[in-house]
Amino acid sequence: MQFSESIPRMARYNTGITYGSARYNEAENPNHKPSRIMSQNLVSAVLTQEDFDAVMAAFDLIESKLPFIKDLTPAERRGLVKMGPDSLSFVTGIQSLAAQNADSVPASVDLAEFNKDVALSQQMYQINQRAQAIAENSDDTTMAVGSDSMVSGLILYAVFQALGKAGALNVNVAELGRRFRKRRGAGSGGGETPPAQS
Repeated sequence: MQFSESIPRMARYNTGITYGSARYNEAENPNHKPSRIMSQNLVSAVLTQEDFDAVMAAFDLIESKLPFIKDLTPAERRGLVKMGPDSLSFVTGIQSLAAQNADSVPASVDLAEFNKDVALSQQMYQINQRAQAIAENSDDTTMAVGSDSMVSGLILYAVFQALGKAGALNVNVAELGRRFRKRRGAGSGGGETPPAQS
């Protein structure tokens, strides 16, 4: 097996692997060529258990303070009349007009409930902005640190396979290969080549 076949193409670069104090010697290992993988370190941080627990407790607190949050189905979302940020001035303008002309408000409109809805919608808009920003950054960070882990894992796999110590990983490598093939079949366009069993 060509050693470079075991590593996704997107992870290769043009210099060999050096591990420990010695460089891989292809002449001594004619059947295993060194894999060429670009190391990366997009995220370097430690989240202590105390801080992790505090974050999870904060989510619990947020959920406890928002017992009214809804989980709409796709059909329910499509059927709603929606108020975007640009519509807020219209709604608040109508709110002011209704307050000045309470006698003209029809009985079918609960003015007190309308005022509650307007106030809550303004608060939820701000909460949602913060939540979306955190969710997007959390997703990006999860992807980045996961990529760091995967790239380092592939580098280590390359080294251990070259040293003949990767045999115990064959089952896991087969599963990884299936995942790469699934991604490629789904049209990911990444051109990955899965690790192969020797």
